[in-house]
Amino acid sequence: MATESSLTLREKLTFIKSRVYCCKASLVRVHPESRRWVDVPLSCKTWGCAKCGPRLGRLWLRRIIAGNPERFMTLSCHTKRFLTPRDAALKMKAAFEVLVRRSRATFGVFEYTAVWELFKNGYPHLHILQKGTYLPQKWLSRQWDSLGVGYIVNIKKVHNTRQCSGYVAKYLLKGARRTSEALRPMRLVQVSRGYSTEVNTEAPMARDPGWKTVFIKAEFGEILDFLVVNMGSELTGENDDGSVEGRGPPDLSKVKATEPWQYKILELFKGDGDGESDH
Repeated sequence: MATESSLTLREKLTFIKSRVYCCKASLVRVHPESRRWVDVPLSCKTWGCAKCGPRLGRLWLRRIIAGNPERFMTLSCHTKRFLTPRDAALKMKAAFEVLVRRSRATFGVFEYTAVWELFKNGYPHLHILQKGTYLPQKWLSRQWDSLGVGYIVNIKKVHNTRQCSGYVAKYLLKGARRTSEALRPMRLVQVSRGYSTEVNTEAPMARDPGWKTVFIKAEFGEILDFLVVNMGSELTGENDDGSVEGRGPPDLSKVKATEPWQYKILELFKGDGDGESDH
């Protein structure tokens, strides 16, 4: 759990419910045999959302740290070469793809996480956390300029991953909404396949036989209240995607439901609900 182990169950529940969500519905998954359950809020998960954006920023920050980058690069554009910031962004995106291919062909391994940011004048630049062979700054500047973007680049070794990632966090947590809206439909964060970003990002949704899923149209906090307070479930985990895990009690005979969606959840625990089964 994200909360301290010393907190009471009620305090943990209050802490989780204090998180902001933009949704009014969830997917509730139940494994009747083990009594495990997962409550997945159906939020929009977009950078432009005032509620989901900060959560995405924290998630990507953890992913960047997990990748253990070796170098930090910044690629800028010469604003006088472009009519608009969007023209510059499109040119930089295409140029960066070529730069990656040239880097791999010339020096070998080049894996990365690239994050877009806008200057105050609206023009973009790229922050890149890179793993692999070192690229000489003069070579990097010459290649970037030859691709029609500009010669201003910077590359330095990462001595402290958390410190470097904290620097990137400023763009992910503060300027992400403005940048994502300006560059839409481009992705704010781009990751190469070889840059490992494996962390505990979402609920375990393995398609094990026995799991059942039901769509519940209710506030996320209301669903948690029913699962934990009314049913007496144990909270067992909270994931970066906002989902919460728990384990139901062995005896549900005294649990009372008052809303139709509550009856649906109880039916899943009894194994006779009409939820979607995983095979």
